[in-house]
Parts: sequence; structure tokens; C-alpha cells
Amino acid sequence: MNLHLTKKVQEKIKVTVDKAAYHSKECKFLEDWYVNIFTVNRKAYFIYTEAKPFYSIVKDSKCINCVSDFIDQTFLVIGEIYRKANVKINLEELNSIYFNSTNNKVVLGSQVDLIKMAKYQVWDNNDYNFEKINETPMSYISTSPENEFENEKRMHLNATNA
Repeated sequence: MNLHLTKKVQEKIKVTVDKAAYHSKECKFLEDWYVNIFTVNRKAYFIYTEAKPFYSIVKDSKCINCVSDFIDQTFLVIGEIYRKANVKINLEELNSIYFNSTNNKVVLGSQVDLIKMAKYQVWDNNDYNFEKINETPMSYISTSPENEFENEKRMHLNATNA
């Protein structure tokens, strides 16, 4: 599993990613994540975004100040998303987590848009239910992350059952 960390995330969890040691493993559904951090109303949150459907999960970053705490939270996030997708967790894959720098500007750009949506949602409605950001239509994928997630899930389940 690849976790692409922004510089801010690397600083928060006190890890350094060597760009020269990039792990370019071919990733399947739910195995390639971008992690960023943002602040809204003086509170910091991690946003985990799956690289292909741009499906995102936002989690509080409170008390996550080292790699081990970050990995523990990441396992909870990944478990949550695997249950939502009704996909069997590949424990072998979870045992090989690679930290990479962020290399795909398309994912980062979309993630920035989702962060803005989350901030406006809080500022305008005082609504901290960040699940709603996945309903936002995005021009790059011609649909919403929620719809794209369901399409990817269907293709993965069909390939698994074939």
C-alpha cells in the first residue's frame, strides 16, 4: 500500500520521505492514498484521498504526533473504507506500507478542492460531517467521488468474482 504524504504531514508525524526511494508499485483499488493536513477553526484534520476515485475520509489529527500513532489511525481509516467497499482486507498488503512523496498533481489539486469544500461546509453551516464532501461533482472524473468509488468497487468485485 502506498501512502503519499505531503510535507506538512511528514513534519507532523516526524517522518522524512526520500524522493529518490519512490516505491512505484502497481496499486489496485484502495491501495494508493494521498494524505494531507488542513486546519479549520484552529483544529487540524488529516484528509485521506484514494488516488483513483478521489474518495476521501477526514479524521481529526489531535494526538497524532508520531509515525506509530499515524499508522494506527491509518489502519482504522483503511479498515473503515474496506468495510464500506465490502472488500476483503489484504493483510499482506497492509503489512507493506510505503511512504512516498506526493507525485500526482491531479490528486493533490482535487484534494485541495475537497479541503475547501470541507472548510466552507464548517464556516457556512457549522457542519463537521465531512462525509458530504464526497458528494461534490468534480470535472476531472466527470462525476462525484462517491459515484466513482461505487464504480471502482463494482469493477473490483466483478474482477474478484470472475
